[in-house]
Amino acid sequence: MKKLFQYSLKSSTLVEVIVAMLVTSLIFALSFSVIINVFRANSLSNNAYYHVMTHKYMDELLLESSKGFQNREFTQFNMVFKQEIIERKGVLNVYQLNVSCFDIHGKEKAVYKRLFFDES
Repeated sequence: MKKLFQYSLKSSTLVEVIVAMLVTSLIFALSFSVIINVFRANSLSNNAYYHVMTHKYMDELLLESSKGFQNREFTQFNMVFKQEIIERKGVLNVYQLNVSCFDIHGKEKAVYKRLFFDES
């Protein structure tokens, strides 16, 4: 008797499909972890930048006392710096200089505090 159909159906086995899905999910998991690490590193570099800028501003303040030590606030490079002077009670001519740095959303990113003597 002659065969009715002369062709056969080609398909993948269940094991091959599961292996392909496993390989694909591993690739997605690895790429997702790389993306998360990139975002985390960007956040750390931004925080380091805030600390460096705050430290630099404080050093400039201490070197250039001609600006005067007073409470003030100003914006520079999408950062808000707040300078605060606190008189230390019980000690003559000793002050504490606090410099805080905030991002544009008002979140505090860095704080530096130093004691200094007013020689005037």
